[in-house]
Amino acid sequence: MNAGAGGEESSVIREGEPAIEAVLVTAPRCHLCEEAKTLLADLEAQYPIKVRQVDLSSGEGLSLSRRHSMGFPPLLLIDGKRFGHGRISRRKLIRHLDQLLIRRS
Repeated sequence: MNAGAGGEESSVIREGEPAIEAVLVTAPRCHLCEEAKTLLADLEAQYPIKVRQVDLSSGEGLSLSRRHSMGFPPLLLIDGKRFGHGRISRRKLIRHLDQLLIRRS
């Protein structure tokens, strides 16, 4: 649930809604990767997100990092589009997810 303008909670999740695909490209011993994993795990309880982690050293990880100009890990893709890399802003991600859900409705 997300806090509304007055602080009240409002749900933006609808039954049967297709999942938002989140791909997180990570590297070992990466504290920002761990923060992003925790953030996405928290948001999975509130949003219809399907999270998939990809190791940067894998063929897919290397390809994604080149294609989406990853400066440093982690790289986060939402529905196949680059959302960001490095420290992922919780507020910005929530705003983005809310906008995606509004467009889908």
